[in-house]
Amino acid sequence: MSGLTDEVDLLVTGGEVVRPGSAGHEVERLDVAVVDGRITGLLAPGDPRPGVVRRELSALGCLVVPGFVNAHSHSYGMLGRTQADLLPLEPWMVYANAITANRTEREVALAATLSCVELVRSGTTTVLDHLGGQVSGLGAAAQAYLDFGMRAVVAPMIGDVPLHHTVELTGAQWPSALWEELEAAPVPSAGALLDATKDLLGSWHGREGRIRVFVGPSGPQRCTDDLLRGCAELAADFDTGVHMHLIETRNQAATVRRLYGTTAVEHLDRLGLVNERFMGAHGVWCSESELRLLGERGAALVHNPWSNLYVGSGIAPLTAWRRHGVRIAIGTDGANCGCDLSMPLAMRLAASLHRAHAFDPAQWPTPGEIFTAATAGSAAALGWADEIGTVEEGKAADLAVIDASGTAYVPRYDPLAQLVYGETGGNVRHTVIAGQVVMQDRVIASVDERDLLREAQEAATALRQRNDGLFRAADAQAEVLSRASATAPVPADWPGAG
Repeated sequence: MSGLTDEVDLLVTGGEVVRPGSAGHEVERLDVAVVDGRITGLLAPGDPRPGVVRRELSALGCLVVPGFVNAHSHSYGMLGRTQADLLPLEPWMVYANAITANRTEREVALAATLSCVELVRSGTTTVLDHLGGQVSGLGAAAQAYLDFGMRAVVAPMIGDVPLHHTVELTGAQWPSALWEELEAAPVPSAGALLDATKDLLGSWHGREGRIRVFVGPSGPQRCTDDLLRGCAELAADFDTGVHMHLIETRNQAATVRRLYGTTAVEHLDRLGLVNERFMGAHGVWCSESELRLLGERGAALVHNPWSNLYVGSGIAPLTAWRRHGVRIAIGTDGANCGCDLSMPLAMRLAASLHRAHAFDPAQWPTPGEIFTAATAGSAAALGWADEIGTVEEGKAADLAVIDASGTAYVPRYDPLAQLVYGETGGNVRHTVIAGQVVMQDRVIASVDERDLLREAQEAATALRQRNDGLFRAADAQAEVLSRASATAPVPADWPGAG
């Protein structure tokens, strides 16, 4: 091929490459040549071979696909699986704070490294980590991603409005002593949060081509207008993205309309946030007018089907997203609410879930559309469309090599559909990021997983003890917040699940 040199750093041989074609995706037997982390050739049988191959990686019997791009996750959740099971989002969030607050920088890095292991094992090569905790300590996560070899976007999750002011309950509906305790808790200022985010951007954005920093307001109802305007300005100044939770629950939809007299997206648009840089996570209860505006502005929504179900938020109106031309990405959310970080499992659910409500099969997303959302779509939402998301010459060599010799793929009919409907992530044999083989034959050489897991158990125990007061505070709020979740109305202009 045109970019092929006589010497290559890596040659992935014998696999069937899934790549863009004139009518969707093509699956073709090709070898993938890599130099300096980029794909320089896709070689068909009989094509000239490079004279020097520094490393060869066998993909015989495998599909070679672009590494999956997880567009919404929270690494802190790795230390808190099932810590708030059987609770809706509003009370669940108080427990999430209890496993996020007061972490050491080592614990921040440990959680990020644990995420890397789980992500890479299921073929994910890029992740957006919407990180909670003190912004000043979140560089530890960026360093962990860099050291592991991951491609990552770090988005510090910031907010200056406390949770108890963002639910549809008045102070009189709370136990008085609990309300007074919540009101007395310190709240960070918008200026301090923006300064810390600016420092993180200055230190890490663009590092080694694999680490980016997005501005990460927690959600429109959890941020003052001053903070949101500041986020828009930072994103423009650093030419980066804005990532936030968006109308995940009925309660959030009602709260935003009460606070602003309009919808969340319309309010954010007035503040200068809704454009091609913007990506909202969840969007379960976005109205028709909000989806229309998101589509017109070129914004993206991240579909997180597992966590939407796990915390009872609902089923996102994916059919309406598509109808309004909203750019679509896919994420797993955190391990403490999305159950795991497997993008293949997220694809499977996204491909099937909406059929229960979209009765016209012509409206159902195809396997190819879901695969695109989990790769090129997520890459575009992260501003990396020209770098990753497809297997093409000139792009970064971010690849997942998936063993297709098992029952999920044999008998062979449509390998891409069989991947979307049948893959769990357990068949990923090799994972390559920026031309570096980070997992070969299911072995990750850069970390000692046994030591990592031992340290994770010790860290989770220590964190639970350290934040015992926060867990008890979460227990005290759970019943009140659950009531707010249960009684919130369905927005009148919601397009409906499916």
